[in-house]
Amino acid sequence: MILEEFSEAEFQKALQRTIWVLTRGKTIPDQPKAILLGGQSGAGNTTIHRIKQKEFQGNIIIIDGDSYRSQHPNYLALQEKYGKDSVDYTKGFAGKMVEYLVDELSTQGYQVSLAIIGTKPKLSYLSTLIRYEELYAINPA
Repeated sequence: MILEEFSEAEFQKALQRTIWVLTRGKTIPDQPKAILLGGQSGAGNTTIHRIKQKEFQGNIIIIDGDSYRSQHPNYLALQEKYGKDSVDYTKGFAGKMVEYLVDELSTQGYQVSLAIIGTKPKLSYLSTLIRYEELYAINPA
């Protein structure tokens, strides 16, 4: 079996778990909202995430593709084998998760909008290197 592959059953299980995590404890207003975050790694997606959570007092769903990489059924093995390059092997899973979440939440009546942030490529790249080194310092395994 190729590590980056996953079955439809594995994906559906992760999808249902993700929907439950994203929607539990939320008060569903008349017009429920979800925001899809977009932007290159290191551009500030986490900052937008925090701003939107505060703006809507936590009563919003944030769809962030990077958050779903770790739900890949072989994530730990991919991390072990490829290290920081594992993102290349989890992008298909994360992308499919985002597509399905947008469709499912739209079906449930959520207004899904897009928040995009961009930055200079060199700054974005530097930010990802710093984040990697910080995480590596915590756990070099």
